[in-house]
Amino acid sequence: MSQPKQRYSNTPEVPIRPETLRNAANWTPPTVDEISEVLNRAGIKWGQLAVMTGNPEAVVVSWKEGKEKISYMAWRYICESAGYGRIDRV
Repeated sequence: MSQPKQRYSNTPEVPIRPETLRNAANWTPPTVDEISEVLNRAGIKWGQLAVMTGNPEAVVVSWKEGKEKISYMAWRYICESAGYGRIDRV
C-alpha cells in the first residue's frame, strides 16, 4: 500500500482502519470521520464529491450525514486521490 498524502488540516488526525482499504469482496465501509480524513488528504471538499464521483448531491449528503454508506467505487476513487494506492488490489 502506498503512503497517503499530507493532511490539509490542523484538526486531529483520524486513523483509517485497514479493513476499509481492501478490495470490494473484503471491504468494510468507512465511517463519516474516515471519509472526511481521506477527503482531507486528497484535497477534496465534500461539495466537490458529487461531481467527481458522478453521484447526485443528495447521495453525497446522505454519506456525509451518515444516513447511507459511501459506495465502494467512490471510496476507492478518493483513496487513490489521497495516495493510498489501488485498494482494489489489496
